[in-house]
Amino acid sequence: MRPAVLAAVAAVVVVLLVLTEQEAAAVVNDTPKLTRPVDGGRTSSPWGSRVDPLTGRAGAFHNGADLAVPVGTPLKAPGAGEVIRVWEDPDNGKAIRVRLADGATVFGFAHLSQQLVSEGEQVAAGQIIGLTGNSGASTGPHVHVAAWVNGQNVNPEPLWS
Repeated sequence: MRPAVLAAVAAVVVVLLVLTEQEAAAVVNDTPKLTRPVDGGRTSSPWGSRVDPLTGRAGAFHNGADLAVPVGTPLKAPGAGEVIRVWEDPDNGKAIRVRLADGATVFGFAHLSQQLVSEGEQVAAGQIIGLTGNSGASTGPHVHVAAWVNGQNVNPEPLWS
């Protein structure tokens, strides 16, 4: 083989190896890289067992993490996906649910002041989908973030940490 052809073949092999390594890394760590849904703030109530702040009941299970931020803080889609539900009820207030493009991960957001997306809408990672608030059964300004992976409720914070 001529040196120029050999060099071109070697370059293609290197590119293929890099892509294969990237794909392998994605398989090993199949959780997509996710965006934290809000900038700033703090976790005011983590996922898991807690004393319910509305009822005072000990051992109540909290299916998400509450991120305390001012009303009107932009809420970002944690990853690319589809808005599968937009609703309002007395408990969740204004809420949004997004299924990520991996098909296995779903995020729910509650207590919003505004919903800026519609059901069926495709969203990009980091896209503003709503504004945080204090709607529904809430003790103060925050966003409740819940996550499900393959139908199992999981702590959402490690997914973007």
